[in-house]
Amino acid sequence: MNAIRLPIFIRLYGIAITAHVVGNWSQPDIPAVVGWVNLAVGLLGLALLMKPTRNLLLVGSALVVTSVLLELPITGNHWVVPGLVAAAILVTGGNEDRFFPVARLVLLVFYSFAALAKLNSGFFDPTVSCAVFYANQSLGSFGLPAIGADGFLSKALIWGTVVIEALVPITLTWRRTRYCGVILGTVFNTLISFDLDQHFYDFTTVLVALFVLFLPDRSIESVSEQLADISRRKLVPTALIVGMIGVLVLLSAFPLTPLTALILSRVPFVFWIPFSVVWVAALIRARASAGSMSWRTGVAGAGVVLVTILNGLTPYTEIKTAYSFNMYANLVTSNGLSNHFVIR
Repeated sequence: MNAIRLPIFIRLYGIAITAHVVGNWSQPDIPAVVGWVNLAVGLLGLALLMKPTRNLLLVGSALVVTSVLLELPITGNHWVVPGLVAAAILVTGGNEDRFFPVARLVLLVFYSFAALAKLNSGFFDPTVSCAVFYANQSLGSFGLPAIGADGFLSKALIWGTVVIEALVPITLTWRRTRYCGVILGTVFNTLISFDLDQHFYDFTTVLVALFVLFLPDRSIESVSEQLADISRRKLVPTALIVGMIGVLVLLSAFPLTPLTALILSRVPFVFWIPFSVVWVAALIRARASAGSMSWRTGVAGAGVVLVTILNGLTPYTEIKTAYSFNMYANLVTSNGLSNHFVIR
């Protein structure tokens, strides 16, 4: 069944790395080295979308790892996670039976640390909570009224976020709830990505690709059939879509102008919102019982998982207090102080 899962994962991974380049258009651009590398990453992402082969996946993964290393020490969590997955692909030679288990564990470790980071006094304070702040930012981007700090809705947002993020890794781990975990995680992160003032879609695309690795075999078959049916209808010419996204990649890699900045901050949503709605609908229609799943990583793969765990621990050791899966969590750990409820 991995033979069917692999091309779907590769295409989604291609979308994710292209979304990184387009969404992070404020990165250093050409002629900086990172600008050239990110241009190559974006174009390889489109190539993976069109031709999901193992060789192209290996080339794209090498470029992703190079991009992450060039951006260090400041690189977003949305790029650290696919960078770790890319490393897993490289150390396993792109063998899906070997890197899929590593990629699953990378996602579980990341999501667990993201949920853990939110157990702090700042996140539960409606006046400063990231849950309320970014919900209002998203509402404001659509011209909708904000949610007040006082009241039921703000508290529901905070508690809802904490509960959902805790449930996602738990449900993905347990066979009987795995499909529900995929739906829960996909829908939750897709809703977050509908923020026209911020490019959260770059990370949601990463999670969408990784959630596929937890889908039951029958669900994979159903999704594959649905996507093939949509492709046959040719509602919009594929060449037109790829060409327009290619233009966005080029605009994001070269020096910005006021016009290109406006285009890059708005036009990607024209592609992302319809795609995400279609994708969620396909997942919901693909419900099936989950079977057994391999978790064997091998020595090199286990090393990638260990690095993922160590990165998640760094805020609590003060090795570094950012880019450690603690984004948008209000977590404060510095100078020996902590606002975390558990890790004091």
